[in-house]
Amino acid sequence: LFGLFGLDPAKDQSNFEVWRAAVHPDDRAAAEERIQASIRDHVRLESEYRVVLPMGDIRWISALGNTHYDPAGWPFRMSGICIDITDRKRAEEALKERATELAEAQRIAGMGSWTFDAVTGTVRWSEELYRIFDADKKSFDGTYESFLSFVLPEDRPAVRQNNAKTRETGGAFEIEYRIATPRGALKTIREVGYAATDA
Repeated sequence: LFGLFGLDPAKDQSNFEVWRAAVHPDDRAAAEERIQASIRDHVRLESEYRVVLPMGDIRWISALGNTHYDPAGWPFRMSGICIDITDRKRAEEALKERATELAEAQRIAGMGSWTFDAVTGTVRWSEELYRIFDADKKSFDGTYESFLSFVLPEDRPAVRQNNAKTRETGGAFEIEYRIATPRGALKTIREVGYAATDA
């Protein structure tokens, strides 16, 4: 644990103040509150926070712990583990950055993306696709039938047929159809996609 916090067991003490000093200033209050809540509510401690090493490097820590109480219910000891999750946090941040970049690229190109779960029938749209369809996130329930409600009635048979064929054969597809948005706008959509299949 000393090594995790960049400390020297021959020189540094192991107490709450040493831990508190190592926690990133922006995370300190929340980390302390989670400890107090764990003790107060008699629940397991689950906390994530950053620590600043003596050389200035920053690490992310995942802390898990339990409080021990005497017969009267008073806490007398807390024990647990700390795990270095820096690599995971960096990967999560990289994914967030890519998602932001993708959303911005879609906005600039006027192009949205979606996924359709053939098992559950659930559709997931990107932010830009909501804008293209003028759709309200609160009223759109994410089903294939709700998507079809945007498509003009005369174009729905072709869209249904394309969906059925793609689900049956897999592979790539391309289709054009017209939609009517809730604001009354008529738009022609060109859709390109592919179906992923299991074994």
